Amino acid sequence: MYKIVFRTDPDTNKSVKVMNPVSSDAEFRALRDSERNRSVLSKVRAMYAEYFQMISDGVDKVTLKAKKDLIDREKGYLVQMNYSCIPGSDMLLKGSSQCSPSVGMDVDFDPADPLFEQKMREAPARIIAMKDQLGLGMLERSTGKGYHLVFRRHPDLTQEENLRWASDLIGCMFDEAAKDITRVFFSTSASEEDLLYLSPDLFLPEANEPVAPVSKPAEAATQPTPAENSADPSPSATPNPAAYSYMEFTFEQIIDKYWEMYNGGQTPREGARETLTYELALNLRCICDFSMERLSRIIPRYDGLPESDWRKALSSACNAEHKGMTYRMRQVLKALKDEQKKGIMPWGMNSATPPLYTHRLPEPLRKITDTTPDHLKTTVSEGSFGALATHLHGVTFHLIDGTECEPALMQILIYQQSKGKGSIDKPIECILEDLKAHDDVDRQRENEWKQANPSGKSKKKPRPKDIYIQICQSDMTHAAFVQRLIDAHNNGQRPLFIHMQELDEITALSTNGKKDVSRIIRKGFDRKSYGQERVGADSITGVAPLRLNFTAATTPIRARQMCMAWVGDGTLSRCNLLTIDPQETPTQPRYKPVTKRYKDSLAPYIARLNNAEGLIRCRKAEQLAERLRAKLEDEYAGTDSESLSTFAPRAITIAYYKAMILYIMQGKWTKDIEHYVEWSLKRDLWVKMHYFGKKLEDDIQQEHNMITFHPKNILECLPDTFSEEQFKQARDQNGLRGDYKEHLKKLRQRHKIDFDETTHMYVKVAA
Repeated sequence: MYKIVFRTDPDTNKSVKVMNPVSSDAEFRALRDSERNRSVLSKVRAMYAEYFQMISDGVDKVTLKAKKDLIDREKGYLVQMNYSCIPGSDMLLKGSSQCSPSVGMDVDFDPADPLFEQKMREAPARIIAMKDQLGLGMLERSTGKGYHLVFRRHPDLTQEENLRWASDLIGCMFDEAAKDITRVFFSTSASEEDLLYLSPDLFLPEANEPVAPVSKPAEAATQPTPAENSADPSPSATPNPAAYSYMEFTFEQIIDKYWEMYNGGQTPREGARETLTYELALNLRCICDFSMERLSRIIPRYDGLPESDWRKALSSACNAEHKGMTYRMRQVLKALKDEQKKGIMPWGMNSATPPLYTHRLPEPLRKITDTTPDHLKTTVSEGSFGALATHLHGVTFHLIDGTECEPALMQILIYQQSKGKGSIDKPIECILEDLKAHDDVDRQRENEWKQANPSGKSKKKPRPKDIYIQICQSDMTHAAFVQRLIDAHNNGQRPLFIHMQELDEITALSTNGKKDVSRIIRKGFDRKSYGQERVGADSITGVAPLRLNFTAATTPIRARQMCMAWVGDGTLSRCNLLTIDPQETPTQPRYKPVTKRYKDSLAPYIARLNNAEGLIRCRKAEQLAERLRAKLEDEYAGTDSESLSTFAPRAITIAYYKAMILYIMQGKWTKDIEHYVEWSLKRDLWVKMHYFGKKLEDDIQQEHNMITFHPKNILECLPDTFSEEQFKQARDQNGLRGDYKEHLKKLRQRHKIDFDETTHMYVKVAA
């Protein structure tokens, strides 16, 4: 590989690009991790985030182009590399014609694509899994919307054919504008988030030995010759339709659907093998660039079709008159898309991994997560909302159903042991620092009052009414819990907050000797009245709205053990479930120290929460909640998922609470808040569906299957004249048991029916 440096040509006095070899792993990483490169990279990525936001906002093309030009100019200051060519004796990049043993490839994804996040998340694992087939040398995340990879060159293929070969293998289309061997790549950092794979083979001496370039006549690209098309496919191109894809479908899926629609689901058999193979190739060629080589990789030789006949069928299809996409192929792709829409949950709900956040965090959350490792930033940002909401008192929001409610955030973080759940502890501690300072003073006042007024003392001074403590321990008694609720209510309608290292600590909040945690959660979310009545002079008596926010952590197994019983009664849907972004290459997280500067950066946002009062409305937040509700209703209508439709309403309310908290903290509405809240809703629903969706679906189905009994007047089921046998059948259909003759006897005694001895039939008596 070669680093690109700039040199002034003494003859022309112009700057030219010169290629310098990079000879070691350490040198390569040092170039990427230089202070200047990291600084430029940070600036470029921030500019890209603004650029993508401008696209989302519908900014005009002229403004977009100006912004893109600025980004391209700034990118020019990044370390530049070339992986595809070898320089001549002058070491100049321009004019280089010698191919290197490797090929550099640029893969971009469209941020406007609904599957953008999924594709960005899945591409690295898929590429690395194919590293041996690719001869993968390097994989990095690019500055913007995709990845760069370096793979082993196939000397018998041109540069473009190598890129197409790799595109087919990994299922990601290469950038058509980046297919020249002199293409340079702007390097990102050497961090594990950016440099995803690096092979030592890239630094071997032979890595800089030239490979003879392959050139083909220009006319061959537009009209392949029969001889060229009939060439044997390379051994590495054994037909494997599952390994290649078009759009989001593998060719295996496409071919299976084709045979289902146009051959009764049967693959070709002897007698029509060659004809049906030709027809398949004729329909597939339009999504294979009319390439014989690509068709040979995906179309099997059915039922022992001789190789010569198989090649002949593919060649004939390629040589037929070129047209656009065939009717049959359009129908096949439409059928696959329709099936996908029906069978896949919205927003990747059935994905094995949670939805990842790809936008810039809102400003307050960027400050809160400043000391946190990158892969834990979303965990900390999500886990901070319970503590943030505790600063709001006497504040209500206008819900989309027309009611007003106080925000309630009860959060449960579910992830494996020792994998970062404690990352939320320190930020929560800093967020609550001002409340804790007040609580420490009032705890001291409360202790002084207790010492001066011990139990049993006949004359006691009244307990100070202005004492209130918001940050509580989970192991307090039920009486203490009620007292804290009453105190907080009487002193500004303030919520309590409990931060639990483990979820099972919540069972300490016992009520009347029972571990009735679910009732506390339900009343806490709805802010319903809660308390106790006692007759003893020293007993705590009183009722207040149950204002409680909490954050707890647990493992997946423990979550299922504890929370499975909460699924059916609405308790779980009132909780905000969190998880941690998975790491492909787990490493020990490195935290920045918590400094006074960090705490001071949070102070303005906390102050805005403390100063908020009354009914607060934000039209943008309400509109967002309405859009998310409509979008989800539309999506789960297609999936017919009753569990998702059950979880969704309260999940939207929780997301709306977060939107309003961010709106208050930031003092204005921004697109960053909108992006974050939509993602937060997706994440909450993903965790609920992942761990508890099946349980809720089963409970709902069980309710549907319950046999209910509603007594019915049996005479309404019978004609005016009926036989004894008809009466027995009517009883059976209505689930009646016992002696039917006794039933007939009672009806005759009450003059409801009579018996016609002539016909031996029973007759209804008119009222």
